[in-house]
Amino acid sequence: MTQISISMSKELMDRIEKAAQSDNRNRSNFITNVLQGYLVENGFGGVAEKGKSYKG
Repeated sequence: MTQISISMSKELMDRIEKAAQSDNRNRSNFITNVLQGYLVENGFGGVAEKGKSYKG
């Protein structure tokens, strides 16, 4: 795994937290899945880790 740091508004962070909780995920996993879905939907292919599934 690689760790990154990003900046975002408190409002966006709150929305992400709520969405992650409603999807029974932690924040990191939720953001990873959202980005994975974006890449697949926009023609950048799958970049899933070996042995892990991402639900879109």
